[in-house]
Amino acid sequence: MFIVLKMAIMRHQNKYSLTARLLHWASALVIMWATLSGFMITLPGTSEHTKELIAHFNVALTALFIPFFCWRVIHRMLKGAPVYNVLSNKEALLAKVVHIILYLLVGVVLFSGLLMMDQDIVVFNVFKLDPLVQNASWINMFKSLHEFTTRLLAAGIVLHLLALVKHEIVGHKILTRMV
Repeated sequence: MFIVLKMAIMRHQNKYSLTARLLHWASALVIMWATLSGFMITLPGTSEHTKELIAHFNVALTALFIPFFCWRVIHRMLKGAPVYNVLSNKEALLAKVVHIILYLLVGVVLFSGLLMMDQDIVVFNVFKLDPLVQNASWINMFKSLHEFTTRLLAAGIVLHLLALVKHEIVGHKILTRMV
């Protein structure tokens, strides 16, 4: 009985907090939607009407997501990650570095997305923000940065998912920490 109880406590200690898990999955949904739909509007044959609808929705959604992303970063910095002794020191360091890079990429994508706007930022017709940058050359620079970092972020997401699959296959059960 003691061993079963001890294993249950250890499993719980290896899990991220409920707040961290909710912020992770909300982030995953928003980032995956914005990434996939953003790439979709660049495909040939997508109607202008569809492009416009998706673009307006993505601007509103990601503008609302920014405070949640900031909360997620602050929460992670304050709480850290639960101990997980299955990974080697090298794997744990690599995972930490990759996660930091993903956080940085998400931040750059979000803020360059705001700064590249040359028209009002309308958030679901509830409120609007004036464009934050007026200079056309700066706006173009932020657009280029946004396009570049969204591609890097997409590659990072694929890497993140492949690492998850690899660790699940070898029995590390990484996913159970985040569900």
